[in-house]
Amino acid sequence: MTNALFQVFTTAATDDHKSIVLLAFETIEKVVREYFPYITETETTTFTDYVNCLIAFTNSRFNQDVSLNAIAFLRFCALKLAEGEHGAAERNKAKDKSLKSDPPFTDKDDHLYFWFPLLVGELITISLVHFLVSL
Repeated sequence: MTNALFQVFTTAATDDHKSIVLLAFETIEKVVREYFPYITETETTTFTDYVNCLIAFTNSRFNQDVSLNAIAFLRFCALKLAEGEHGAAERNKAKDKSLKSDPPFTDKDDHLYFWFPLLVGELITISLVHFLVSL
C-alpha cells in the first residue's frame, strides 16, 4: 500500500500543473517529518520508492525551492540512517536501553538495504545537475 502511495507522488512530481507538484511535495514533506521511522520499518522497497519519489522532486521544473528541499530531505534521510534511526534500529533501542548499544550503522544487510538506494539516488541527482550545467 505504501509503495503505491509513493509511486503516485512520484508521478505527481512530474505533473504539468504546478499546483499538483507543490501540493504533492507538501504532503511528502509532512510524511518524512512525522513518519520517517515508519517508512524504514516496512519493506526496504518502501524506502526505495520513497527515495525515488524525492529524486523525482529534485527535478522540479516549476519551483527551485521544491528541488532544493527534496535534496535537503535526501540529506535528512542520510542523517537519520547514520544516527541509526530506522525501523529495526528503533525497535532494538527500545528493547535494549539498559544494554551497551552497537554503533548505529554497521555492515549488516538491513542497514545496507537502506543506504544503497539513497546513495544511488544522490548519484543520479548529482549526475543530472552536472549534465545540465555542462549544456
